[in-house]
This record gives sequence, structure tokens and C-alpha cells, in this order.
Amino acid sequence: MVIMSISLKDENVELLQNIQDRMGLGSRSEAIRVCLRAAESQLKEQEGMSGPLEGVLIIVHDSHMDSWMSLIQHRFERLVRTQLHSHLQSGKCLEVMILKGESDDIWEMIREFGKQEKAEYVKFVKS
Repeated sequence: MVIMSISLKDENVELLQNIQDRMGLGSRSEAIRVCLRAAESQLKEQEGMSGPLEGVLIIVHDSHMDSWMSLIQHRFERLVRTQLHSHLQSGKCLEVMILKGESDDIWEMIREFGKQEKAEYVKFVKS
């Protein structure tokens, strides 16, 4: 087994510890392996979707006051058929978008949202 050194922000360490505790894992290394398998599963799911694609994108984020969401949406506006913005009880925002277009373009948009540390949850559901 290879030993690696990584740098994590405090909130990432807390999240990793939470994953370890809630899943009953014996170490942070086990928690990281579980996360890697989940990411691999998501990538395999994406690989099975090519060509024209349609589905629903769900995003939960902290605030609508920041322009990052709008900037990405405008960049990919050709893909967005319908968009809903809602304020949740927790003070967070929910974005629901119906997307239609080429799979490569949709996955690029999803990656852009996923890169943002401001997006707590990003999930695409194929129709």
C-alpha cells in the first residue's frame, strides 16, 4: 500500500471525520478509500451517458448573494431549459435546472459547479 501526504482545509478534515464516524470506519484512510470508490462510481455513471442528454441538475449552496452561480449559468445558458431558485429553511439556496444538450457540454457545466467550494451538493439525474 502506498502512503501519501495530502493537505486538507479544516472543514474537509471535519467532513472526513464525520464520514468515518457515521460509516463506522476504522481510520481516515478507510474513509478516503470509500470516498474514492464513490467518485469512481460517479465517473462510471457519466461514462455511460454520451451524445444528446437531458436531465435535472440539483445544487444546494449557501448564498444567492455571490455571483459564481450566475456566471456559470450564463456561460452554459444554451443548455438550461428551465431553472428554479428557492430559499430553504436552513438559509441555503436550492437550484433546480432542467438541462438538455450534448453530454460533454452538460458534464463540463456540472464539473464547473462541482469545483466551487460554495456548492454543498451537486447531483445530476438523467431523464
